[in-house]
Amino acid sequence: MKRLPSCWLLVALVVFPAMACAEAAVRTGEHPGFTRLVVEDPSIRSWQLGRSAEGYRLRLTPTARAFALSRAFRAITRKRLASLAMAGNGDLDVGLGCACHVEAFEIRPGVIVLDIRDGPPSSPEHEQPLPVEEQAPEPTPPAPDPVPSSAPAYDWRKVTPAPLRAPELALEAPVVTAMRQSLVQQLSRGAAAGAVDFAGKPPPPKNADTPPAPNVRILPEPGFEVTSEAPPKDRLTADGSPCPSDERFDVAAWRGDSPVAEQIGAMLAGLTGEFDDPQAEPLARAVRFYLSLGFGAEARQLLAAFPVDHPDRGLWEAIAHVLDGERQPGGGAGRHGAVRWCRGPLVGARRSASKPS
Repeated sequence: MKRLPSCWLLVALVVFPAMACAEAAVRTGEHPGFTRLVVEDPSIRSWQLGRSAEGYRLRLTPTARAFALSRAFRAITRKRLASLAMAGNGDLDVGLGCACHVEAFEIRPGVIVLDIRDGPPSSPEHEQPLPVEEQAPEPTPPAPDPVPSSAPAYDWRKVTPAPLRAPELALEAPVVTAMRQSLVQQLSRGAAAGAVDFAGKPPPPKNADTPPAPNVRILPEPGFEVTSEAPPKDRLTADGSPCPSDERFDVAAWRGDSPVAEQIGAMLAGLTGEFDDPQAEPLARAVRFYLSLGFGAEARQLLAAFPVDHPDRGLWEAIAHVLDGERQPGGGAGRHGAVRWCRGPLVGARRSASKPS
């Protein structure tokens, strides 16, 4: 029997383990309009590509190989190719990071090219999932040993019965209990006030399609209305007093439809009388005109130059500060200090309007 030289034995020890666990080279690159993925292994005999949950799955035959993925993302981004991973059965999972499709082809034996392009696929060739590989059937468990004929017979009189347990009561959620108590209280108050009437159990309907009459109904008594004595919360100032009427805040109505340059002369006319006495009504018209233009500082200057006692003077000063985005002196206390609370839209009117030049 001939012996192999020691050098051939060393070559066999190095080559055979590498052949037993082949590794496919994986290269990537960015191109205008697509990202290219190349898988190269001379031992590839056939390949399949199909859809998966993450994107696509590449199956090579034979499957006993690994994939060199350490340098896959050194030359590309993850805009189109999001991930690469080897599945448990030896397939290559290609995860997509966009609404893309893959065009696959083999440029030469052992070199598979996958081009990831944007948009829907032009051909349904690789859009179906790969077939599931057949697995070996599980071994059938052995049949139990037959009971020997000498086993004692079953005697039900010697069996101790299990103790009886009371059924567990379902606990009601706390929020449902609180809602039920509140509903009972409100219905009781309505019944005491005469607004709610609890009718008896309705008779069964003659026709099955006729809905039953309601058990609780609201009585529309003439001259009786259920209401609350307290005013609505959105009609109160910060100190709890009622808000002024809507007409005293109708800033849009304080200016006409004609151009501002044509109105300003008439609006500022007649501020003083015969002996330079300030006139209340012309001053009110001029101040409201300035406020409608968003001129808060100019309106305050008019009020300071013409000290006229008007019931809306404090209200105009408060509106002027709001339009200029300023805090009212004194911290907003007083009868007109809570204009922001009464008229929320008034705060945004100054920000959205621009002063005319």
